[in-house]
Amino acid sequence: MAAHIEMYIRGPYDKVNTRTGACPTCHEYTLAFSVLQEAMPNLLTTLDIVPFTPENPPPILKEYGNGKRFPVLFVKEGKDSKGIDMSNTVCDTTDEIEGLLDRFNCTRLHGRRDSVEEAEAEKAFDSLYVKFMAYIKNPDKDAKGILRELMKLNEHLGRQQEKGLRFAVEDHLTLADCYVLPKVHHIRIAGKAYRDFDIPLDLIHLWRYLENCYNQKIFVRSCPADKDIVEFYRAKTPIKPNMEATKVMLGPVTLTLDVPAEVAQHPPRENGENGD
Repeated sequence: MAAHIEMYIRGPYDKVNTRTGACPTCHEYTLAFSVLQEAMPNLLTTLDIVPFTPENPPPILKEYGNGKRFPVLFVKEGKDSKGIDMSNTVCDTTDEIEGLLDRFNCTRLHGRRDSVEEAEAEKAFDSLYVKFMAYIKNPDKDAKGILRELMKLNEHLGRQQEKGLRFAVEDHLTLADCYVLPKVHHIRIAGKAYRDFDIPLDLIHLWRYLENCYNQKIFVRSCPADKDIVEFYRAKTPIKPNMEATKVMLGPVTLTLDVPAEVAQHPPRENGENGD
């Protein structure tokens, strides 16, 4: 029996529940389960993404984390890769969600314990988001820490690109990409709005990676609007955002998914219907 999963994620700041919100963890797992569905359509046939607001969670969520944990997954029906029934399974912690991913045994989503390549990729961005949060919270903090982490990631991606690989581990999206891509995208949007920070153009491998990822349909479908990303950090920093520094004033559904012309690949690599 193929699986049917409902994933409840945090919605946008303006409570329009037709859009995905900017919670990075929700984005990571939306990407991961989208990759799973793309890789194993016979095991995961239906993936319903349901945005909601913490102030008014659906009745089905009220007994799980009081609407404070994101995301919450319900396996409506289905069996794992060993044929064991998972119907009515509920996951509302990251450990439980990781365990659910493991039950599908998808090679594209093997964690660092099961893949040396995945472990190496994750080491390249282990401290990236921590450094970013420290930078965005403190107006007096310089950018040296976040720049070091971006350079480390750039070096890893450069080694991958020398092998002819577009992404962090393989030539298709894997778990490492699901973890790091939302973080880098948040750095690009929120970093500009709050600290007038730009990812340096000389980090060419990182920019080429972003271009490859932005060409993936599953990323575009899961990506929060620029304004939602900016609003996500408003309560996390004393700094006021400079909305004019980004494109967010153009509207709530603006998505900055381009790369500077100086680093764009010409022509971009052609992708298939699913972006692979």
